[in-house]
Amino acid sequence: MDKTEPIWAKITLGKKTTRAPPVIVLGVCYRPPGSNLDMDRALFNVFNEVNTNGNCVIMADFNFPERDWRTSASNNNRAQIFLDVTADGFLHQVVAEATRGDAILDLFLVSSEDLIEEMVVGDNLGSSDHELIQFKLNGRN
Repeated sequence: MDKTEPIWAKITLGKKTTRAPPVIVLGVCYRPPGSNLDMDRALFNVFNEVNTNGNCVIMADFNFPERDWRTSASNNNRAQIFLDVTADGFLHQVVAEATRGDAILDLFLVSSEDLIEEMVVGDNLGSSDHELIQFKLNGRN
């Protein structure tokens, strides 16, 4: 794979009323382990663009196994760049349990922590070696 390929959806929650219904931009991304810095920057630039549109949820396997998301510790420069990008964009990582082996590889970056409710990590779906992540979207923001 020579580049990352995010998929995006704009989800309108609820019925149309006199005021605009809540909208959430939802993205799914895969960052290959062999990504180079240019590929990472291109992906991170998309995050910044999407995040300016209000509520956003970015779900992805970013392949930063050396990053400890529980303590925000990393000995990897690329993982640190990723952390800086998410902090600069005021994105919050909300997955707190291991999603593959002992690592938190699958992340949910959200513009507001209130967008995700009742997150549960566990079980597998199909032949995936990653844990299933279940959650509710909160459209009341």
